Amino acid sequence: MKSMFRCVVLVLLVTMGLSACVTAPKSQAFNREANATLKRIQILPLQVKPVELVMFNNPANSFGLIGAVIAESGRESKEKWLQKASVAAKFEHRIQFREKFAAAMLERGYELHWPEELKGETPSGARDAFGLRKQYGRVDAVDAQLDIGLMFVGHAAAGAGAAEPYRPTVNVSARLVSADGKQILFSDLVFYHNVTNNQTAIIIEPDPKYAYPKFDDLEAAGSVAIDGLAQAVEQTALALAKQL
Repeated sequence: MKSMFRCVVLVLLVTMGLSACVTAPKSQAFNREANATLKRIQILPLQVKPVELVMFNNPANSFGLIGAVIAESGRESKEKWLQKASVAAKFEHRIQFREKFAAAMLERGYELHWPEELKGETPSGARDAFGLRKQYGRVDAVDAQLDIGLMFVGHAAAGAGAAEPYRPTVNVSARLVSADGKQILFSDLVFYHNVTNNQTAIIIEPDPKYAYPKFDDLEAAGSVAIDGLAQAVEQTALALAKQL
């Protein structure tokens, strides 16, 4: 029973992390002209999340709780394969996101200050469903602080079949806050592969090259599927940097 409860809760959490049904943070464009002197940004510790895999509208869910548990069991084994394939390909999404985002921000004239470790130390209860902190404190020696939520990085399908294939999917939230933690300067979402049809996020259409009608197709693609995921992370990082 405990295992069954855990499976159902996990399904709900994954769905919340991607779903447009959860109230999204209010979008606020960055006023670059009004903040022309803002150059030094503290990047807050990133939340630790593994590569994930999910299928929405799984046919097994129509069979109630038992069907949902069966679907989750299958999803979990497939997700483990994806994680092992990522390790084999030496793909680490947090490191790649950091590298691509830092380079893009440097080109735009910003000096980023990253935490010594990439691990996020903020308790899960202090973040909202989009991976952003609920409160901010003061940070010193910088002009602002940037909170980034790597909500989902992995492969996702809207349903079963060729019309709704697994695709590389990256969902990122971001909020730029003043150094004293009192003023929001920018807030938005960037979705690569809008699997949940979110109406408020900045949307990046996925590369059709990386589309897998069945999990067997995804598995057969091997490292190529990871290449597609790496491309998704890079494009998401670049799109976020352009907003600032």
